[in-house]
Amino acid sequence: MPRPTSATRRSRLALATCSFKTASVFPKPTASNSFPSVRVASAAGKLRCTVGTFEKVRSGAAPKGSVVGTAEIAGIMAAKRTAELIPLCHPLPLGKVEVRITIDEALPGFRVEAEVRT
Repeated sequence: MPRPTSATRRSRLALATCSFKTASVFPKPTASNSFPSVRVASAAGKLRCTVGTFEKVRSGAAPKGSVVGTAEIAGIMAAKRTAELIPLCHPLPLGKVEVRITIDEALPGFRVEAEVRT
């Protein structure tokens, strides 16, 4: 049997390398045949703060305006950017994002509730 030349060995290596690089290691799931579904996610939490901070926020005396309004808008913006902020999270078309922040004097602080629908 004739001995392979260096050119033959290189071409075999190139073919093996090429076929390895083009092979898909992870199968890609497809959602093209699925129907749109309504999804609902909700979360709730408490935010405790010092009495001084609580009074400033409640009275609206914070130096840069409404803290609660700014926090609600920031929550909505974060929900819309979830796919960018969380690794491997695919984007969803959001139909409704609602963030509610209410005063809770017993903490002292605030209760935060969020709901998202597709």
